[in-house]
Amino acid sequence: MKCRTPKAAPSRAFTIVEVVVVIGVLMMLAALVMPAVRNSIDAAKRSADMAVMRQNASLINVYVNDQRGVYPVGFDTAFRASVRWAQTLRAAGTIERLRESDPNLSVEEADELTHHTLTLAAVFPWEAMRPGNCRDPHRSPPAAVRAADVSHPDAKGLLYNHKITSGPKSDNWCCLPESRPVGPVVFCDGSAELGRWLNYLPYPDRPIEFGIGVPIWSTWDGARGVDRSRSGGSP
Repeated sequence: MKCRTPKAAPSRAFTIVEVVVVIGVLMMLAALVMPAVRNSIDAAKRSADMAVMRQNASLINVYVNDQRGVYPVGFDTAFRASVRWAQTLRAAGTIERLRESDPNLSVEEADELTHHTLTLAAVFPWEAMRPGNCRDPHRSPPAAVRAADVSHPDAKGLLYNHKITSGPKSDNWCCLPESRPVGPVVFCDGSAELGRWLNYLPYPDRPIEFGIGVPIWSTWDGARGVDRSRSGGSP
């Protein structure tokens, strides 16, 4: 008696319709997953930025202690002193390289700006930041402001990240109405939080004069002013 070997069933190829359906399902799954992945990446970037900002606040505190309580002042105008504070720390020996203050810098150049801006209140007299008595920080020399001169260190911003990257897009943190990215802010007492520029307008009805009145950067009344409410009260 002969044994018959069973024949394998012929394989059936996928039809075009089946392939299209599978691709469609995969695209739908990717569309659902990608926003969550992007949000996780953005959250990780914000956490990293916050850590760098806290470190920079500590570096500024080291400089202040070495310079008899005075914030970093090293350029001919108050504006340049504010945006180039890291160069002042490097010149004083507090840091060796600019990338210590901003790992995102692509090059190490004398004129390279970090993404973290020091408040103008740390390098400009508070009298020049009062309504009706403002001076142009782009044309005026800086002033030696002491950390002890800050009236409300828990409510006065010290550093903020002026350029926020979210996915492939990069926005200025302040001050376009349609631009409201969340970014890290460090205060003079060392505390930090994430916020939008609209969260730091204690006097929204005051018009900006000579650039004075911008959240965190050029707070009204300078070192005597506030950027956020204190203990839930009014500023």
